Amino acid sequence: VAIERMRKAGFVLNAYSYNGLIHLVLKAGFWREALWVYRRMVSEGLKPSLKTYSALMVACGKRRDTQTVMRLLDEMESLKLRPNVYTFTICIRALGRAGKINEAYGILTKMDKEGCMPDVVTYTVLIDALCDAGKLDIAKEVFAKMKCGRQKPDHVTYITLLEKFADHADLESVREYLCKMEADGYKGDVVTFTILIDALCKVGNVDEAFATLETMKEKGLAPNLHTYNTLIGGLLKENRSDQAFELFGSLESLGVQHTAFTYILFIDYYAKLGQTDKALETFEKMKAHRIAPNVVAFNASLYGLAELGRLKEAKDTFNGMK
Repeated sequence: VAIERMRKAGFVLNAYSYNGLIHLVLKAGFWREALWVYRRMVSEGLKPSLKTYSALMVACGKRRDTQTVMRLLDEMESLKLRPNVYTFTICIRALGRAGKINEAYGILTKMDKEGCMPDVVTYTVLIDALCDAGKLDIAKEVFAKMKCGRQKPDHVTYITLLEKFADHADLESVREYLCKMEADGYKGDVVTFTILIDALCKVGNVDEAFATLETMKEKGLAPNLHTYNTLIGGLLKENRSDQAFELFGSLESLGVQHTAFTYILFIDYYAKLGQTDKALETFEKMKAHRIAPNVVAFNASLYGLAELGRLKEAKDTFNGMK
């Protein structure tokens, strides 16, 4: 409607005008309308810019509309616009988020064929997608290819790999890539030490995780809340609840403030043991400390109250969420 009004008022929209309009519409959050303007622009024989295509692909990718993303790539190429590394990376990210790993890997092959060299971001995005799909071995192959090429892994690449290995309880790979990381000149920091602690906890090596905490402190690195939450979770996993409570109680003296997630670790622990009363008691303690419960904490509380048949309290808790 706006375009028609502009035409009637004597405005002539050229490629520059359309490109600007599409970006304005996208910025306002109206991605469908932006696609409509794009279609109108192309139907009038005007060529969108590479920047416009990239912006549209990002918007569609965020909504996991990979079909539109790939169609835009095809249409761009049909107009003799050559995709750049940023455009291809958008495609890999969109396909990876949608779980279409083979297609995402295929984009890397396409880049090779077209002489478009992937950059560090491209490789890291693909590695992240591969790891999320459980394809850790292929992620390692991509990493090896990256190391052999001109684009060397950066700190973000290593952190991405380390976090995914820890998520899969692959302690051996965490250790291996920490060594590779240090060999490439990246020193261990709070993030990498916490990832190692997480991996140790996941395989049940909680005592070694605490020894790693001490090593971390000796190197002058201050553990953060995530580090301590990881250790608390590891202790609870091994049913060492007394030690978990002791660590929990010492956090304030260490200058670390509890958050809702810290309490949720205990709520979840009690709920899995069937100790609903203790789970609810922890929930109330959290509120008493003026820590706003999040959705996870509310859900755990509602489940516990329902299990105990305390439906009125469950209803009151539910109403308190609103």
